[in-house]
Amino acid sequence: MSAPWHFPIWYVTPDAALETNHLLNPSFDVAAAGLAQQWTQAPGAGAFTNANDPSDISAYFQRVLYTGAAGDTNADINTLISNTSLVGTVVSGGIWTGSIFLKSGAVSEMAPSILLDWYTSAGDWISASPIADPTLTSAWQMVSGAGTAPANASRVRMRVKYAGVNNGDHIDLYADNASLMKGLYGAPLAAYPDPMAVGAHWNGLWNASTSTKELCYPSAGKAYIEDTANAHATSLWSPAVAVTPGQSCTASALVEVLARAGGTLHCDVAFYTADGSYIVGYPIVDLSAVAAEAWHSFTTLAPAIAAYARLHFQWIGATGNCKASIADARLSGSSLKSLVDAINVKVDAGAQTLVHGPVGDTTSYACVHSPRVGYPRDEVAVTALAAFVTLALNRTP
Repeated sequence: MSAPWHFPIWYVTPDAALETNHLLNPSFDVAAAGLAQQWTQAPGAGAFTNANDPSDISAYFQRVLYTGAAGDTNADINTLISNTSLVGTVVSGGIWTGSIFLKSGAVSEMAPSILLDWYTSAGDWISASPIADPTLTSAWQMVSGAGTAPANASRVRMRVKYAGVNNGDHIDLYADNASLMKGLYGAPLAAYPDPMAVGAHWNGLWNASTSTKELCYPSAGKAYIEDTANAHATSLWSPAVAVTPGQSCTASALVEVLARAGGTLHCDVAFYTADGSYIVGYPIVDLSAVAAEAWHSFTTLAPAIAAYARLHFQWIGATGNCKASIADARLSGSSLKSLVDAINVKVDAGAQTLVHGPVGDTTSYACVHSPRVGYPRDEVAVTALAAFVTLALNRTP
């Protein structure tokens, strides 16, 4: 019970592992005739001028220009209308959050509103929920808000509208990185599920399908666990490891809190009976602030009737974006790390005399200087270090 686990065989709490962006071209990266595909518009008496240009925050942004024409009197101009989510994605009373990066061009004189439109399964419009009325500047800002689905709602879409447009009024809108997700997300909203990022993927064709971000995912020898506004209560579990009642068990992990808003990263070791029934859990550490990567451990005795143990990591009470990394997690009676730590205690003590050998036949070594022993994270280095530790601890002149 001393080998480190590897993250592809870790487990995530069902229904808490994913967040899905229901917009089919969220970053406006694929366009035709200047307008990003999967997006539509509803002009007034005038006409739109669209441009899809390289962006400084993603690959491309959408720019929309409109000038009120002689027929525009207190008109509603819908500059960007997203695709509508699939039938059944919305349930009555469900909360949805929309977000989008916006800024205003030099000639704009108007301010937009962001709305969520609700539809029945047959495609009939029910109502609209205003979620934000931003005041735009020449700098990008993420605008987000949430709406609650009315009775009979089955589908939803997001819309950017300018109200009260008259002849001669000017609109100059830039848009990028939009999202429409089920659940209540804190402000500012975490970055939309970017299918090009680690732990995210398209659910169909590139920039023509929904995209999903895994809230627990492996990357470069670590596991990452995220949560946003307590929307998921995301949990990451290790495989079950066999234990015996009364056995000394040390649970440990290298943990770093990369981002934290209101939540606590709870790390514990849980014990189970042979039939999988939960017995008890003991906390390893609770982290309620951004924290540098550090070792955390807890040693306890396996309780009576215990047959298995697992490590558990969970965000609790998040009010915004929370993210942590887990590395070198283990549950052991005696581990290679314990041996390495014991060596480093002596190294840190500086110049000293070490005595080796049985009573009556010892040899003394004057230790002046030695580098600390590092703890490797890959199997090849672990094997090499294990050989070194064995040799060093048993060597005689």
